[in-house]
Amino acid sequence: MGAKADAAEAVKWFERALDAGHAPAAYNLGVLYRDGRGAAQNRIAIMLAKSEGAKRDPETALMWFHVAAGLGAFNPCL
Repeated sequence: MGAKADAAEAVKWFERALDAGHAPAAYNLGVLYRDGRGAAQNRIAIMLAKSEGAKRDPETALMWFHVAAGLGAFNPCL
């Protein structure tokens, strides 16, 4: 996946969470636009790991944590 695809995927997940009624996804979209895709991908991983606005999916969360770490934005404690 390239940078544009990663950003598009992040937006897709945050919008999906918003549609499911997860208000913090709006904040996460703001992080994407303010801090770039690495921070946003880290937030996607946290959402999937904790079942915040999306079905819990540890395997996909781990993949997103890996992507965020590659971009220097890994932080599992947010």
